[in-house]
Order: sequence, then structure tokens, then C-alpha cells
Amino acid sequence: MNIYIKYDLDKSIFNTKSYQSIKSIINEYLHLNSIYDNIENYFIDYNGLCLNNDYSLEKYDIENNAVITLNKKIKGGSLKNRILIIVFGVIIGIIPIFVLPLGFIPLTAGLIKVIIEKSINTIFKYLVCTLGKVTLYSRLNVLLFCIKYFIFILMIYVTITFPLIIFCISLKGHTILDNPTSMCKAISVGSTTGLILTCIFLMIYSCFKFGDYILKFFINIFKLTYITNTIINPILQTLMQIYDKLKYLPIKFIPVLGEGLSAYFIVLNLLLNIVNVILSSIQKLGCKLQFNKQDFLKNVMSGVKSLKKKKHGSSVHGSSVHGSSVHASSEDGSSDNNSSKQSNIFGVNNIMCEPDLNQCCAAENYEFIGDSLSSLLDNDVTSDIIKSYKIYPSFVLVVEALYGAGLDRLGYNTGLYGPLYEQKNYLNRILESNSEKLKDITKDLIYTFLTNGDQQLIPKIKNALDTNLNIPIDQSKIDEVNKLKTKIDNLEERMIHYSNKENAAYVVGGSLFKTIFKFIFVNIFCNVVTTAKTSEDVISKMGDLYEMIDMLKAGSSSGLFVSIIYIITVIVIVICSIFNVF
Repeated sequence: MNIYIKYDLDKSIFNTKSYQSIKSIINEYLHLNSIYDNIENYFIDYNGLCLNNDYSLEKYDIENNAVITLNKKIKGGSLKNRILIIVFGVIIGIIPIFVLPLGFIPLTAGLIKVIIEKSINTIFKYLVCTLGKVTLYSRLNVLLFCIKYFIFILMIYVTITFPLIIFCISLKGHTILDNPTSMCKAISVGSTTGLILTCIFLMIYSCFKFGDYILKFFINIFKLTYITNTIINPILQTLMQIYDKLKYLPIKFIPVLGEGLSAYFIVLNLLLNIVNVILSSIQKLGCKLQFNKQDFLKNVMSGVKSLKKKKHGSSVHGSSVHGSSVHASSEDGSSDNNSSKQSNIFGVNNIMCEPDLNQCCAAENYEFIGDSLSSLLDNDVTSDIIKSYKIYPSFVLVVEALYGAGLDRLGYNTGLYGPLYEQKNYLNRILESNSEKLKDITKDLIYTFLTNGDQQLIPKIKNALDTNLNIPIDQSKIDEVNKLKTKIDNLEERMIHYSNKENAAYVVGGSLFKTIFKFIFVNIFCNVVTTAKTSEDVISKMGDLYEMIDMLKAGSSSGLFVSIIYIITVIVIVICSIFNVF
């Protein structure tokens, strides 16, 4: 039988059989007219009825010389949906343009490697310290080193390729409900382009990041011979210094973006140094067995002065931080950032099996920390700064909380020195936990005090507790308590004077708010100093602060160049799509 097929304003006669399927008719028509496209992209309608590709002509009672229409599917449905799909693809497609210049991907890869290393650190210690498997540990370290760069490459590839694939798919009008085979070409274009851009990124990043490593390699080789060390190494050393100063200079030639990235480098440099000083200072507050107020204040002021110098002398090249002391020295004079000096990159750290000498959030330090912060209130300059920012009451409350925590560590006596509600809470806890140890007369004293709050009973209760609980009276502890109470009273006088001067409200003595604040602050303080210690360890594991800044700059500079290439690539893909090249 003969039927007429209309397609794209053309009408042609087609010889077929009544039992032939619609799908085979479409396939044969496309083949005869040299249209190389997927059959799934077409459908036939007859008198306005869309025909199922799996059915035959006789199913629809199509007779000889009937006219059927071949149509090409419009991807994305309606024009509105198609526009929305393209807009969504464009939004996803431009993400790398904003992510890559930030430069955080190399740093994130290094952080993931450190997290993995810390997660299995217990296993490492067991292998080295218990089993003596030094070689196995070294091999695992090599594996971790490789994992770092594998994660880095994978993150770059995914960051570039995934948005490109989504962009190419949406540009062709596909949706996730389409046949996957129909999207193969778009996926292939996106993944291949992403792979090429990833290789370009890695080449540019290597030029920025590893140029000095190559020079150092030859410098170390030439050190082995006296003549080459005397003649060639000074030249190589000079070249390395020039390279460090000029390697980021090309970004300045990029209009607008180059200047913006240069400013971004300066901000990163200053910000990371500030974070490092803060972390170092905080962990010294709570993570030392012996706290030295003078050393702490000296380190803080040294860090602040260093920041001021970096703020005025920092440059886009990063040379100002190279060789500077970015990690404060420990109290014994050794550098905190000593992992690279004590072991090679794949070797065994010599202090790995030694016990940790740090004790974060040491309660013995609370009084000394409070004294250090209180000294800032004694200094007219720092005191005026604190008052100018209107944080004087909060600052005093923090110092009081530290002194209060210092009181708590002195033992059960401290509960009897607080305000009335603290005394009652403390005695209630004594009754609950030590009721069997207390004599009836002691219990009667406590019950009487809980009923009427008579402060004259406190000395009798204290003596009774000391006797019943077999705790000898420690006069030195009492003197220490009185000393801390005097310091708290002095702070109270400061706040009374400040409140009167500012005409502001203030609650003198103990209060429920102060108790709750002390509890919350001390817990937060412990968490913060522990986190600061962990953060410093992470920074040390990733290199030093200069290494982190250089990683950020190298990643950011590479990202900027690749972003420009990426924009050009997207434009080319759009043009190719318009002319149906892919």
C-alpha cells in the first residue's frame, strides 16, 4: 500500500505494508532521506492523533493513499519550559567562573587529607609505637600524599565538568526524563571540554605552585659539590627569589579582574595572619600546663605588631610573609610548626609516640587568664578602646566568669562563698550525694539554712562538713578563695563606677544571669581553646601559614585564567549549538 508522508513542508509517497510498525516507517523514512538522527526524536500523527511507535498502520485503520505527518519533537516542551531549562543550565554553567578564582579547592583538598590522617592517627600510632611497623607507616603516608592530589584533581574536574555537562544538556533542550542515549553527544562534549580545561588548570597551577620546588631540587643537588654550590647556587637562589616575587605579576595585566584579585590576595594575607595570631593566642590561654601571663601578653603584642607590619608592607607577590614567623614560639623556645623539621614528607615523626604535653582548658589557668585580661582593664589605652566599643560590661563579666571558674576548681568550699541561691544549690547537692556521711546535727543545720537562709550558720555548716566528710581545713585554699573574691569585688567596683558614669543599670553581686553566663562561657571557652588547638595542628599538618597563603594564591590565579578560558569555551559551545555542530 502507498501512503503520503508530510515532513517539514515536503510531501512524498511511501510504499509500505499495513502490518509495518510506525517506528520502522520513521526509521526507513529517515534513512531514505539521509537524516541521521535518533528515531526517538520523531513521532507521526494522523488526523491529529499521535500514533504509538510500537503499533502498526492497521491498528489505526490507515488505508491506501492516506496522508500522515512526521514531526520532530520539540525538546523541553513548551517555549516557556525550554527557556526555563536553558536559564537553569546557564546558571549552573557559570558557577565555575565564581568558584575557581576563590582558590579554596587546593586548600580544601589538603584539609581533607589532614582529616583522613587524623581519623586514622590512632592506627598509625599503634603501627609505629606498638608494632614497630615503620616501613608500613611510611608507605601509608605516601598513599595519603597521593590521595591529597587525587582529591585535588578530582575536585577541579568535578567543579569544571559537572556544570559544563548540565549546560550542554540544557542547551540541547534535554531534560532528565529524556532517553539517556539521546544525551550522549551533549554529555560527551561537556565531559571532554571539562577534561581539557582541568588539564589547563593543573598546568597553570603547577607553574605557580611548583616552580620554586624545581629550583630547590637543583639547589639541593648542586650543594653536594663545592664548585657548583659556590658558582651556580647563588644564581639559582637569586632566580628563586625573583620567581617568588614575580610569579603572580601576570594577573595584574588582566583588566579590572587582575586588580580585584590583587586586592583579594592582600585581604587573604591579612585575614589568615589574623586568624593565625588569634588561634595561637587562644590555644596558649587554655592548652598549657603552665601558664605565663607575661609570655602570653608578649606573644599577643608581638603578633599584633607583626600584623601591623604585614598590613602596611604586604603585597600581591606574597614575599612579605616568606620567612616571617607565622607561628608563635612555644614556651620552651621551640617552634610550634616543627613537623616538617622533625620528619621528612614521608618519614616518621620523632615525637609521634611521646605523650601529649598539652592540656586544653586547664582549670589551673583560669585565674591567670583572668589576671591577663584584667590587666587590659588596668591599661588606660586598652581600657578606653574597650569602652569605646561599648563592650566594657561584657568584658568585665567574662573576667568575673573566669575568676568564678577558678573558685569552682578549689573544691566544695566555693559553694559556700557564692550568693544565697548558689549556697542553697550547693548544700542540696551535698545532701543528695553525701547524706549517709553527714551526722544528724549537720543535716539539721543545713535544713535550717535552706529554710531561713541565715548566713550566720555558714561557718558552723562549713566546720561540720569538714568534720563529717573528713576533709581537713586548708587555710591556703581559704586564702586563695579570699584572694579571688577580692578580685571579683574589685571588678564589681569597676562596674559600679562605669555604670554610674554611663548612667546605666547594673546588678551588684551574684545573680542568676551571672551564674548562667559563667556556666555557658566556661563551656564555650573550653570548646574554643580545644578547637583552636586542633586548628593549629591542622594548619601545621598542611604546611605553614605561608604555604597555605601560597596555595590560595596559586589556586586563585589559576582559577582566574581558567575562568576566562571557560567563558570563551561556553561562547563557542553556544555558537556550535546554534549551527547544530553538536
